[in-house]
Amino acid sequence: MAEHIDVVFKCPCGAHLETRSVPKGKTSKSKWNKTCKSCKQTIVCEFVGTRAFTSVKK
Repeated sequence: MAEHIDVVFKCPCGAHLETRSVPKGKTSKSKWNKTCKSCKQTIVCEFVGTRAFTSVKK
């Protein structure tokens, strides 16, 4: 079984958006929108390799 790592996505306001479990060693790229429950802004979550990026959707 492949080892997984948890990637945590946080809103710029500091609130936790989501945690995704991804297979270690897998370099995937994905992008999706998530609405922050705290500040109600639409946040663009981006995942590259094992790094999480978040930004407010303009």
